[in-house]
Amino acid sequence: VFRSESGIVSTVAESHDIQQAVNYFHLDVQSGPHSPDAYKSSRDTDRGSGCSDAGDDNVFRYDDGDRRLAYRIAIAGGLASLDRVECAWDGTAWTERSVVNIADALDATGPTVVEADVIDANGDDEVDRVEMVFAQRHGDEVVAATPRAEVGVAASRGECADDPLEATQNFMTFVEGDVHVDGSQVKQSLAVGGSFSFEGNVSVGQNMNQPSEYPVTPGYTNASLLVGRVDWTTTAADGNGSATLHGGTDGVFVDASNTDRTAQGQNVRVFELGDGNEKPVIKVQNGGVVHQDVSPISFPDAFADLRLCSDLMAALPAGCSCARMVSLTNVNGGPYEGTAANDSVKLVLQPGVANVLNVPIANMDQLHDIKWSSLFPLPSAPLIINVAGGPDLTFTPPQVQGAGRTAEAIVWNFPNVTGTLTITGGGGDGVWGTVFAPYADVVADVKVEGGVVAENLVFSGSSINPSRSFDGTIDWD
Repeated sequence: VFRSESGIVSTVAESHDIQQAVNYFHLDVQSGPHSPDAYKSSRDTDRGSGCSDAGDDNVFRYDDGDRRLAYRIAIAGGLASLDRVECAWDGTAWTERSVVNIADALDATGPTVVEADVIDANGDDEVDRVEMVFAQRHGDEVVAATPRAEVGVAASRGECADDPLEATQNFMTFVEGDVHVDGSQVKQSLAVGGSFSFEGNVSVGQNMNQPSEYPVTPGYTNASLLVGRVDWTTTAADGNGSATLHGGTDGVFVDASNTDRTAQGQNVRVFELGDGNEKPVIKVQNGGVVHQDVSPISFPDAFADLRLCSDLMAALPAGCSCARMVSLTNVNGGPYEGTAANDSVKLVLQPGVANVLNVPIANMDQLHDIKWSSLFPLPSAPLIINVAGGPDLTFTPPQVQGAGRTAEAIVWNFPNVTGTLTITGGGGDGVWGTVFAPYADVVADVKVEGGVVAENLVFSGSSINPSRSFDGTIDWD
């Protein structure tokens, strides 16, 4: 009954329109050119219609080399629709490559339906902001974005090194806040800036047989677990938990005020209370050491760097010769636009640069597997997959040809997910590559063949980072 009420129907439709606009418009502008001369907006009389230079149906358009992107409006009666049109240059003319409906419930009864404005606030021929205003029944909505290429690599909110994961200091799963692990294997190292809780049988660091290969700095060359504090209350409430640190690896407990260290044989067990036999328990096996110390890492500073890296990778390749958009054998470059369920693509990668694939989440649902035309991802030719969508997102990972060590050169970047990123399902083989979601709470129940960077993490029933953390570099200069 409620669903059929006209007011509710209108509100849901308007909410959907704004969500679509946020998902697409932000990423389009963030990856767009920074010169105002590349843009046409509502202020311009020659803004064209779709891919054509003729007409005035476009409210927004930009040209970036051999790529043109336009937002085109169509009005029928009292309603208007807005389409995102992506164009390609065939050598003689611009042709439509894809059309995606963004909004279809806009109020066309007033003088303004949709308007866009490209703002150069400082008059320095640099785009500071692009705004799009939507007329809706209850009032205007504004969506704004900035070309991310104009965010300095050494901006005040952080720095991004050639290795975009440098701030993790070789902890392969790196979380700013809290982590809860349920019956899983964290096969390499785990750093938790907040509280660590667990249930079931959890193991940490079992693949750290050569800790010097990934030294954790400063001060600990074989730390498999760094935690701000252990949340024994949550751990005890969740059951009879046991977390075991692999032999020869260390645990670093920043707030050890609620733990006792009880030696049993050659193992060390960490308890909240008890006589050494009860659970929950953290066991550090033979050769390991428990450190009760101040944190060797400033997590706020590290995440300022990591979030900037996420932003900058989302903007690639704009303004940077260090990267290029990958070509697809079934779509001639640009973002992947899925066309059918169980779709498959072959990516044409180039050596010596970061290869970038932008995927709207609506099309990710159709992407069943990724294959390679010839070159596999390499540390010197990494693959950055920017997944557009948010603030909450459910991610079903596709299969990846070759998998294995290619995962060390693949990073899945989620720059717009500021709520919860849920990773589930997929081709049965989990995520191949590192999940880079420094703004998000990540909830995952599939294997991750790489690291995880997240604000908070809940991980259950599988394994994470078995020797396949991202090892690529980006030459920002």
